Amino acid sequence: MKTLILYTYLFFLFSNFSQTKIDNTKIELFCFKIHNTLRSDNDQRTLLVNCKKTADLQVDYISKSGIISHENPSSGNLKKRFSMFNFDTVVYKDIYEISGFGKANKYDVESEIITYLPNIQVKNDSTLYYQIASKIINNFINSEGHKKLMLSTGYSFKRQGYFSVRTKVISNVNNNLTLDVYCVAVFSTSFVYD
Repeated sequence: MKTLILYTYLFFLFSNFSQTKIDNTKIELFCFKIHNTLRSDNDQRTLLVNCKKTADLQVDYISKSGIISHENPSSGNLKKRFSMFNFDTVVYKDIYEISGFGKANKYDVESEIITYLPNIQVKNDSTLYYQIASKIINNFINSEGHKKLMLSTGYSFKRQGYFSVRTKVISNVNNNLTLDVYCVAVFSTSFVYD
């Protein structure tokens, strides 16, 4: 009898409380792809690991603390976080330097956008990652300020970025998921040296 009770308890425990695993990287790449479809063909962003690392720091902070903010007590503001990973430099001609050359960081952080989507509903099927990414991008597009930063353009700059995502599964009922979704996107520019 004790064995039957134990097996019943274990069955209940594992069938009702097993977590659905979400691959955040797939969502991040869909976010990037969707966001680039909204940009002009001649001004597409490219993925940049500096932006990813910067965004990862902030999305981890907001998803763990629940504080939606551009500030981070342990790693500072956006510029400080980006500088932790920005070691690439370029050398350029500079008539004002004695050597005739100057040196600068290759990348400059441009902006950061953050969103939190509580209790979103998605179907757990083959389009799961696209569904979540679409909800994230639509949330940014529906905010005029976020939209402007996400779609900003410039003639003499190459543009880079990354969307970092963290998800928490609230429930999974009949393959209908309820999720909390956190996203931080960081964008940078690099001057075109010709």
